Amino acid sequence: MNVLGLLMEHPVSSGCAAATLAVALATATRKPEPPAEVQAAAKAKEPWDSHVVSALSDLQEISPGCLWQVSAKGASAGPPMRNMTVYRPEGSGELVVFSAVALEAHLMEQVEALGRPAVLVVPNAYHREDAAVWKARYPDCKVCAPQGSTWVRERIAKVVAVDFDSRELSQRYGGAIAVEAIDGWNLNSEEVFEYYYTLKLADGTRAYYVCDMLLRTNPGFMSWVFGSGPLPGGFPRVGRLGKLFLHDRKRVAKFYVQLAQQNISIICYAHGDAFRGDCWPQVIRRAAEPRQGCV
Repeated sequence: MNVLGLLMEHPVSSGCAAATLAVALATATRKPEPPAEVQAAAKAKEPWDSHVVSALSDLQEISPGCLWQVSAKGASAGPPMRNMTVYRPEGSGELVVFSAVALEAHLMEQVEALGRPAVLVVPNAYHREDAAVWKARYPDCKVCAPQGSTWVRERIAKVVAVDFDSRELSQRYGGAIAVEAIDGWNLNSEEVFEYYYTLKLADGTRAYYVCDMLLRTNPGFMSWVFGSGPLPGGFPRVGRLGKLFLHDRKRVAKFYVQLAQQNISIICYAHGDAFRGDCWPQVIRRAAEPRQGCV
């Protein structure tokens, strides 16, 4: 991942002087681009095989009959690893795919055996790399993404046309999916970088899906770069880069304390193994304390 490029392209808060300077420099030197629809059309014509990366696991069942995840190398075939999460609402043959990744043939067959890819969720402006080839492979699959932020909307539009705002998933699948923004993460209720999703599971509990707002990677160089090693007890944390984009840390910490009151048994995210365990409400309460360093 090009960390400098990430900083230059993200509409970070004005409190981060270095990132703000990077944005200014990028704006001054950036060449004019073709219209978004032209860029998206070109992306759609790219062959599937040109996007395929090596998977780091088979399709893993995270919750029986409704939630799966597969880990693969990054878009440039290197770190950091990234996850694709697949959710099938109870009683439905449709699949909701979060942060789609172009996979080898045998893994795509595993995905297709679960049901029909019906909705492709582009969770934020960065996890969009394979959205166009997925849409080309499954033309009837609808694409949704956060649409409140002009920057997020325009960046995703350069890769794939968006059919509806992700919040509409709540209506599409009734009580199976809830979509909301994390209080304190976004500048306001409209400028939303990323939503979080709670997914109803067959056992009556819920899974919590978030893309880049929480990380839990294994110790190593990339964990050091992103500040994404797990907290005591294995709970994920807001990474070092993510903290640059927070607008109100106290409100975010309060949000996670409130989240701990819900009947959530699984947390899935884009980077790192899913978190599972009955003890996580106590862990998250501790992690949300300002001195513990979650945010």
